[in-house]
Amino acid sequence: MLKNLVLGTLMCLHILANGQDRLEELYQEGIGYYAMGKYALAVQSFSSILNSSSEYDYKNCLFLRAKAYSKTGRNAEAIQDLDKAIKYHPDSLSYFDLRAYAYSYVGDFIGAIRDYTTVMRYGGDSVKYLLLRSEAKMNEGDYKSAVEDCDKVIKIQPRSFVPYKQKGMIYLIAKNEESALHQLNRALELNPKDAESYFFRTIAKIKKRDLPGASQDYKQAVRFDPDYNDPNILKGIELYLDKRFEDACSTWKNSFKISKPVAKELREVYCDNK
Repeated sequence: MLKNLVLGTLMCLHILANGQDRLEELYQEGIGYYAMGKYALAVQSFSSILNSSSEYDYKNCLFLRAKAYSKTGRNAEAIQDLDKAIKYHPDSLSYFDLRAYAYSYVGDFIGAIRDYTTVMRYGGDSVKYLLLRSEAKMNEGDYKSAVEDCDKVIKIQPRSFVPYKQKGMIYLIAKNEESALHQLNRALELNPKDAESYFFRTIAKIKKRDLPGASQDYKQAVRFDPDYNDPNILKGIELYLDKRFEDACSTWKNSFKISKPVAKELREVYCDNK
């Protein structure tokens, strides 16, 4: 009888060991799939672990599956996993960081603001997360507070062009073109080769009906980042300045995806309101 008991115990230990080995294989498999960019397969691997065991590094598997979910655009499911993981590890900077990102993508900017604030409380890079929180506040429509976060960054890094550029973008969205131009001018003083600042200033100048100035800034944006290049923008401006208004408006309608914000402003200011 004792012999049978020992054999039974050994068999159970063997089964448990094999089960742990399989979980470890799935874990490494999921890590590998994620590293290769095969995020859907990574989700499957981590799901197999989570469905099989609540013991095998449960909170980390939740976090890794959340990362893979986020990469596939399944941010609502990523948030669900992170909610569970945070219950196990409520002071993890990485968990709150990823959840803030996921919140932003599903349009829950209040959730993103809350989590970015938590990340900073746990010692996250103030500059990085102030700018991310500012962007979330901007998307939530809290322009005043969004600008205040940028001002906090300026106090930390007064020679950085990035917070000035972000303030310019905020003022553009808030329809305060004068303030937007002021901030973008400062951004370009600090970094005269930043294509995105020229791109935003192009929009600001269009809103101010400074078509020649907008044309010059757009050329600079394309010079420093050829991805912004869209011949329809400059061709339409030339046609408009030549008083060929209908041809200009028709040309702007054919703009490329990258230049849609510029073309949209051009049509609204010079076509719809002409």
